[in-house]
Amino acid sequence: MLLAACGKAEDPSPESSDGGGGSKSSSSTGAEAEKPWDDVKKPYLSDKNMSGFIESLKDANGPFDAVSKGKVTALNAQGRMEDFEASAKKHGFASGEEYLGAWMRIGAARMQIMTDEGNQAMIKMQEESIASAQEMLKKPDITPEIKQSLEDRIKASTETLKTLKEPREEGVNAKDVETFKKHQAAFDEAMKKWSK
Repeated sequence: MLLAACGKAEDPSPESSDGGGGSKSSSSTGAEAEKPWDDVKKPYLSDKNMSGFIESLKDANGPFDAVSKGKVTALNAQGRMEDFEASAKKHGFASGEEYLGAWMRIGAARMQIMTDEGNQAMIKMQEESIASAQEMLKKPDITPEIKQSLEDRIKASTETLKTLKEPREEGVNAKDVETFKKHQAAFDEAMKKWSK
């Protein structure tokens, strides 16, 4: 249930953030101040909320367990959410909504990393294809047909490479990606419990 709910956070209290983009300034107003994680172009993840989130995954009575134990029904939903709120606060979050906000931003950072890695893998593949074709073109006994095929391949790969290297609109900001990467090994290890 929690995983489904992670994309539906409401009004958080950013008081527990420590400079990762979640602190509320005196000039902050409206939805931006209430939901500091909503604008993925602005940093929100910090060492503090990443560490708190990771520790919550290890907690036998943490926020995940508070919601996942047994079936949530109309009769017990209020109690489950109160348990979730208390568990989130135990791990340094001002509220359950702030905890969900951190989880949303973690998910966005993970997706950005996967996208970037996939793009880099495609670039490497096209560069290797071009290099391989260029080496084959150096052979003295190459036939006109093979030569044409290799030249076509180089042209196609060069065009693809140009597209892959074009500037793209940034997803989640680089600071959040950097912060997540610092904690990624610990996060992935803690998540193993929940992937079983």
